[in-house]
Amino acid sequence: MEYDNWYVIQVQTGKEEKTAEEIRRLVPESVITECFIPRSERLRKAGDKWIKQGDIMFRGYVFIISDYITEVSSHLRSIPDFARLLGREQDSIYAIYSDEAAFIDTLGGKAHSVDMSYGVIVGDKIIVNEGPLAGHEAIIKKIDRHKRSALISIPMFSRTVDVSIGLEIVSKT
Repeated sequence: MEYDNWYVIQVQTGKEEKTAEEIRRLVPESVITECFIPRSERLRKAGDKWIKQGDIMFRGYVFIISDYITEVSSHLRSIPDFARLLGREQDSIYAIYSDEAAFIDTLGGKAHSVDMSYGVIVGDKIIVNEGPLAGHEAIIKKIDRHKRSALISIPMFSRTVDVSIGLEIVSKT
Protein backbone atom coordinates (compact mmCIF):
# COMPACT_ATOMS: atom_id res chain seq x y z
CA MET A 1 0.00 0.00 0.00
CA GLU A 2 1.11 3.54 -0.70
CA TYR A 3 1.49 5.79 2.36
CA ASP A 4 2.78 9.05 0.92
CA ASN A 5 -0.67 10.61 0.63
CA TRP A 6 -1.90 10.43 4.26
CA TYR A 7 -2.63 13.79 5.88
CA VAL A 8 -3.75 14.86 9.33
CA ILE A 9 -6.27 17.61 9.99
CA GLN A 10 -6.35 19.28 13.38
CA VAL A 11 -9.90 19.98 14.57
CA GLN A 12 -11.58 20.98 17.82
CA THR A 13 -11.36 18.15 20.34
CA GLY A 14 -14.76 16.50 20.64
CA LYS A 15 -15.76 17.58 17.12
CA GLU A 16 -13.86 14.88 15.23
CA GLU A 17 -16.98 13.01 14.07
CA LYS A 18 -18.84 16.15 13.04
CA THR A 19 -15.83 17.46 11.11
CA ALA A 20 -15.24 14.12 9.36
CA GLU A 21 -18.91 14.08 8.29
CA GLU A 22 -18.58 17.64 6.93
CA ILE A 23 -15.43 16.70 5.02
CA ARG A 24 -17.16 13.67 3.48
CA ARG A 25 -20.13 15.86 2.55
CA LEU A 26 -18.28 18.90 1.17
CA VAL A 27 -15.13 17.47 -0.42
CA PRO A 28 -15.82 15.63 -3.71
CA GLU A 29 -15.07 11.89 -3.75
CA SER A 30 -12.87 12.48 -6.79
CA VAL A 31 -10.54 14.58 -4.61
CA ILE A 32 -10.40 12.55 -1.40
CA THR A 33 -9.79 8.81 -1.26
CA GLU A 34 -10.71 8.37 2.39
CA CYS A 35 -11.54 10.37 5.51
CA PHE A 36 -11.31 8.54 8.84
CA ILE A 37 -10.71 8.75 12.57
CA PRO A 38 -8.41 6.02 13.92
CA ARG A 39 -10.05 4.15 16.79
CA SER A 40 -9.04 1.75 19.49
CA GLU A 41 -11.35 -1.01 20.69
CA ARG A 42 -11.55 -1.13 24.47
CA LEU A 43 -13.49 -3.04 27.07
CA ARG A 44 -15.71 -0.95 29.36
CA LYS A 45 -17.60 -2.07 32.40
CA ALA A 46 -21.37 -1.54 32.06
CA GLY A 47 -23.07 -2.75 35.21
CA ASP A 48 -21.71 -6.24 35.79
CA LYS A 49 -20.70 -6.86 32.14
CA TRP A 50 -17.74 -5.84 30.00
CA ILE A 51 -18.66 -4.43 26.58
CA LYS A 52 -16.45 -3.53 23.62
CA GLN A 53 -16.40 0.12 22.68
CA GLY A 54 -14.36 2.11 20.14
CA ASP A 55 -12.46 5.15 21.40
CA ILE A 56 -10.77 7.83 19.30
CA MET A 57 -7.01 7.22 19.35
CA PHE A 58 -5.89 10.75 18.50
CA ARG A 59 -8.29 13.28 19.99
CA GLY A 60 -8.52 16.48 17.96
CA TYR A 61 -7.42 14.90 14.68
CA VAL A 62 -9.04 13.58 11.49
CA PHE A 63 -7.03 11.68 8.88
CA ILE A 64 -7.48 11.89 5.13
CA ILE A 65 -5.96 10.11 2.18
CA SER A 66 -5.75 12.17 -1.00
CA ASP A 67 -3.58 12.69 -4.04
CA TYR A 68 -4.99 16.22 -4.44
CA ILE A 69 -4.16 17.95 -1.17
CA THR A 70 -4.22 21.48 -2.64
CA GLU A 71 -7.84 20.98 -3.73
CA VAL A 72 -8.71 19.38 -0.39
CA SER A 73 -7.16 22.32 1.43
CA SER A 74 -9.32 24.83 -0.45
CA HIS A 75 -12.49 22.86 0.45
CA LEU A 76 -11.50 22.62 4.13
CA ARG A 77 -11.63 26.39 4.60
CA SER A 78 -15.44 26.22 4.42
CA ILE A 79 -15.70 23.72 7.31
CA PRO A 80 -16.42 25.50 10.62
CA ASP A 81 -14.49 23.20 12.99
CA PHE A 82 -11.44 22.84 10.75
CA ALA A 83 -8.32 24.18 12.44
CA ARG A 84 -5.43 23.33 10.11
CA LEU A 85 -3.70 20.69 8.07
CA LEU A 86 -0.62 19.51 9.92
CA GLY A 87 2.71 19.80 8.13
CA ARG A 88 6.28 19.03 9.00
CA GLU A 89 7.20 22.68 8.46
CA GLN A 90 5.34 25.88 9.32
CA ASP A 91 3.03 27.06 6.52
CA SER A 92 3.73 23.94 4.45
CA ILE A 93 1.49 20.93 3.93
CA TYR A 94 3.18 17.57 3.87
CA ALA A 95 1.86 14.07 4.21
CA ILE A 96 2.72 12.32 7.46
CA TYR A 97 5.80 10.14 7.20
CA SER A 98 5.22 6.85 5.38
CA ASP A 99 6.46 4.81 8.36
CA GLU A 100 3.93 6.57 10.64
CA ALA A 101 1.05 5.85 8.25
CA ALA A 102 2.22 2.26 7.76
CA PHE A 103 2.36 1.66 11.51
CA ILE A 104 -1.18 2.98 12.04
CA ASP A 105 -2.35 0.86 9.12
CA THR A 106 -0.60 -2.21 10.57
CA LEU A 107 -2.32 -1.76 13.93
CA GLY A 108 -5.78 -0.77 12.65
CA GLY A 109 -6.10 -2.33 9.21
CA LYS A 110 -8.64 -1.25 6.61
CA ALA A 111 -11.21 -0.34 9.29
CA HIS A 112 -8.65 1.97 10.98
CA SER A 113 -9.67 0.43 14.30
CA VAL A 114 -7.17 -1.26 16.62
CA ASP A 115 -8.80 -4.42 17.98
CA MET A 116 -8.34 -5.68 21.53
CA SER A 117 -5.14 -7.54 22.27
CA TYR A 118 -4.81 -10.37 24.76
CA GLY A 119 -1.72 -11.42 26.62
CA VAL A 120 -0.08 -12.78 29.74
CA ILE A 121 2.49 -11.57 32.22
CA VAL A 122 5.31 -14.01 32.91
CA GLY A 123 7.50 -12.67 35.70
CA ASP A 124 7.99 -9.04 34.70
CA LYS A 125 7.57 -9.62 30.96
CA ILE A 126 4.40 -8.93 28.95
CA ILE A 127 3.70 -11.43 26.18
CA VAL A 128 0.87 -10.55 23.80
CA ASN A 129 -0.55 -13.74 22.29
CA GLU A 130 -3.38 -12.32 20.21
CA GLY A 131 -4.28 -9.04 18.55
CA PRO A 132 -2.44 -6.14 16.91
CA LEU A 133 0.02 -5.72 19.81
CA ALA A 134 1.42 -9.24 19.26
CA GLY A 135 5.06 -8.75 18.38
CA HIS A 136 4.95 -5.08 19.42
CA GLU A 137 5.41 -5.57 23.17
CA ALA A 138 8.39 -3.18 23.14
CA ILE A 139 6.10 -0.17 22.52
CA ILE A 140 4.05 -0.86 25.67
CA LYS A 141 4.98 1.69 28.32
CA LYS A 142 2.41 0.82 30.96
CA ILE A 143 -0.56 -1.49 31.44
CA ASP A 144 -3.69 -0.94 33.48
CA ARG A 145 -5.10 -4.36 34.26
CA HIS A 146 -8.17 -2.84 35.95
CA LYS A 147 -9.12 -0.80 32.84
CA ARG A 148 -7.86 -3.54 30.49
CA SER A 149 -5.68 -1.14 28.54
CA ALA A 150 -2.09 -0.43 27.60
CA LEU A 151 -0.34 2.89 27.13
CA ILE A 152 1.82 2.61 24.03
CA SER A 153 4.33 4.95 22.39
CA ILE A 154 4.05 5.26 18.64
CA PRO A 155 5.70 7.51 16.05
CA MET A 156 3.23 10.17 14.93
CA PHE A 157 3.28 13.84 13.96
CA SER A 158 7.12 13.70 13.75
CA ARG A 159 7.41 12.80 17.42
CA THR A 160 6.53 9.98 19.79
CA VAL A 161 2.92 10.03 20.99
CA ASP A 162 1.41 8.02 23.84
CA VAL A 163 -2.02 6.49 23.20
CA SER A 164 -4.15 4.07 25.18
CA ILE A 165 -5.43 0.92 23.47
CA GLY A 166 -7.19 -2.22 24.63
CA LEU A 167 -5.10 -4.98 26.22
CA GLU A 168 -6.52 -7.66 28.46
CA ILE A 169 -4.06 -9.62 30.56
CA VAL A 170 -5.63 -13.05 30.92
CA SER A 171 -3.10 -14.45 33.40
CA LYS A 172 -0.07 -13.54 35.45
CA THR A 173 2.56 -15.99 36.64
